[in-house]
Amino acid sequence: MKKNFTGLFTILFVFSFSCIISAQSGYNLKYNFEKGKSYKYSSITDGTITQSMMGQEMKIGLESKIFLKMETEDVMGDQFSLLVSIDSGKVRTSMPMKDTTISLNENEGKRTRIIVEKNGKVTKKEIVDTVMAGMEEMGSFGNEITKLVVLPDKEIKPGETWNNTSVDSVVMMGGKILTTSNLDYTLAGKIDTLGYSCLVINFTGKTSSEGSAKIMGMDLFIEGNGKNSGKLYFAPAKGLIVFVDVILDNEMTMAATGEQNMIIPISQSMKSKQTILDK
Repeated sequence: MKKNFTGLFTILFVFSFSCIISAQSGYNLKYNFEKGKSYKYSSITDGTITQSMMGQEMKIGLESKIFLKMETEDVMGDQFSLLVSIDSGKVRTSMPMKDTTISLNENEGKRTRIIVEKNGKVTKKEIVDTVMAGMEEMGSFGNEITKLVVLPDKEIKPGETWNNTSVDSVVMMGGKILTTSNLDYTLAGKIDTLGYSCLVINFTGKTSSEGSAKIMGMDLFIEGNGKNSGKLYFAPAKGLIVFVDVILDNEMTMAATGEQNMIIPISQSMKSKQTILDK
């Protein structure tokens, strides 16, 4: 009886130990874009921009719905060549004076080529098809759709965190704005969603922006700080991001010089969701 008890204890110990090892096993997260395949996403953003100028406060509502496509042009060892474009979309702004809707449909199929490493780091970006006149002022949209979350270079286990710092530039209104993002990502758990088995990754961090622009004869100098947070669902078996949910709050100051000198405080509060549309 004692021998049987000892044997049973040994079996339970080995089983428990194997469960612990299994629970502590990690993931090597990599993107896996297949050559010749297209991946489509919807990107929906809504929020408000509040600015104060000459003693008056103005609140602007912003809504956008954009359909994106990423096509794998080539697979080159540990790198992918992706053609990223807007399939269709629109941006709507609501102001006290009037509402305005800008259609992005005329930019359908206008592609940007990005060279991406398997961890999502973009090493090169070039415009393939010129966008319609005036759309360069929407540079921030083009910048966002060519960004991928940079995954950790090492095995990551549940509860562990990795950090990524990136610097992005947007050329618009005759100037350039640099935005530095510093984000911490934490592997939080697993979930089945949208037909995929996904890892849940929470993230939080800070951003800072600075730059200059020119409009209506005035030189504008911009600086600001913000914070963002959210979560993303990554399907490790497919090597794809399935869903991203982001909240962004930003405080900026725009100093204008020219015929009139003024300082314009600007507050931004945005929510954005990006969802894969097909497998």
